[in-house]
Amino acid sequence: MFAKMISITDQNNKVIYQDHITSLPIRDEGMINKSKELFYDSEPCIIHKTFIIKQFFFKLDNYLNDLAEHSIQEVSYDMLPDWITKMVKMDTHTKMLLMDDNKS
Repeated sequence: MFAKMISITDQNNKVIYQDHITSLPIRDEGMINKSKELFYDSEPCIIHKTFIIKQFFFKLDNYLNDLAEHSIQEVSYDMLPDWITKMVKMDTHTKMLLMDDNKS
């Protein structure tokens, strides 16, 4: 789990991010909103942050597995579910590409 590599490209197909999914930059606002939703806490402690991040990456891993099972290797920002775009720092004109696990 969480070994997946992804690439994020801009509108010119230039790679702006390429790494494991667990290295994706997380939005502070997304973290705080999830903390409010789960723990009624607008200033999450490290335990709550860790829980939120692990839960997010687990869900993202499952989402990417589902895409791969349907032979989908590329998803534009506007096609990503809200729960991803609210948590990951990505520009609106980007695409997320699943990379072959053998490249990790």
